[in-house]
Amino acid sequence: MSTAVISDNRNVGASAGKVNSDTFSDLARRYSQRGRLVGALLAMKPSARESCLSDALQVIADLEVMSVHGTGYTPPTDAGFGSDNAAVIAQAILGVRKSKGQIAGLFARLGKGSAN
Repeated sequence: MSTAVISDNRNVGASAGKVNSDTFSDLARRYSQRGRLVGALLAMKPSARESCLSDALQVIADLEVMSVHGTGYTPPTDAGFGSDNAAVIAQAILGVRKSKGQIAGLFARLGKGSAN
């Protein structure tokens, strides 16, 4: 089996810079789980990747805080959020709140399952 050395000596799996069947498979598994994120980062200039990733993680943290403490603020109606307050909007972005379409679908499915 041939091995290739990672040029910048990053720790890749257990082989610490050497590629073999295990590290190749591990990288493929991790890529399959995070491919969209990796693709988005690769689309950026290398010098901007760390700051963009750090900023994205901060946005997520701020959305988590807003999802708990944002009930006291409702954006202006012309912003397009209807009567949803900041907490509801943050919960929707985070995926912890079902959307109107999802709720309507669940409600319809419940109605189909009940007797007349």
